[in-house]
Amino acid sequence: MSEDKVQVLNLIIKDIFKGVTSDEILEIEYAITPAGKFPKALRIGESLLPVSDIVQVKQEAQYLQESYLWKLMVKRIQYIAQLNACNRAKSDEDLIFGKAMLYSIEQIEDVLKTIREFEVQKVEKKEKVKKENG
Repeated sequence: MSEDKVQVLNLIIKDIFKGVTSDEILEIEYAITPAGKFPKALRIGESLLPVSDIVQVKQEAQYLQESYLWKLMVKRIQYIAQLNACNRAKSDEDLIFGKAMLYSIEQIEDVLKTIREFEVQKVEKKEKVKKENG
């Protein structure tokens, strides 16, 4: 496939085929305080996760990403998707599907990373510091 065709295909995949993004799966809600803007909650779809659930999903996200099974599956999906998109593709649709599989894995990994890095107590800590100093 020519370089021009690949560039056009990438634009189509990005701009026309509206894949699910990590922002559509997971939303961070922020608290605005005099000390600044801080993450306060996670929302998955219509569900606002209470702090107790955030603690649990953080642990689950870490366990999932560190699990041997997860790493094997992701590596295998990435390998097959890349192989199918580049070497076995018989049509442009094959290339698009392979790229979509890789994109989906990236979005899932991004959601897991965001959950793992979410700081549950940030708002409370900043407000407590302000009260002690104020």
